[in-house]
Amino acid sequence: MAAWWGTIISEPGSGGDVTQTRSEAEPYNPPLEYRISGLKHFGSGSGMTSFMTTQAVPAGETAPDLFYIEVRNAPWDGSTGMKTDCPLAWAWHELYQQSRLEFANFPATRVAWPGHRAELMEANGALGHAFTSVVTGVVDAAMTYTRQRLQRAAQPG
Repeated sequence: MAAWWGTIISEPGSGGDVTQTRSEAEPYNPPLEYRISGLKHFGSGSGMTSFMTTQAVPAGETAPDLFYIEVRNAPWDGSTGMKTDCPLAWAWHELYQQSRLEFANFPATRVAWPGHRAELMEANGALGHAFTSVVTGVVDAAMTYTRQRLQRAAQPG
């Protein structure tokens, strides 16, 4: 089964500066399992992805760290800790541009052991790969849509 990745890092009022992250991450089953709470917007791949990378400030720390969340089959109505103010019936690009996601104790996995974020990012170029995966997912969705439209147009009738 394919799993598409996206990002949901930006926060309202941050101007896109990821060092201004205010979302919080409370340990649930340390050192890697947390619960994230806070507001995010501009979720790349929202509504299409299985997983999304994000960041939050872990309890007791001062700098944000990377996390990933599983959004595959998760309701976006707040019942599991993730809520959007945008109807999911909208096209993905409208959701990306208009939506705001609110997290309240939503399960998240810390990407690296505490204190090793910069090391991980430098060694693997992880952030660049994350954005590449979003573009790949968008192209795949566009190709699927186009293929379906062409098949319908080719049918007699």
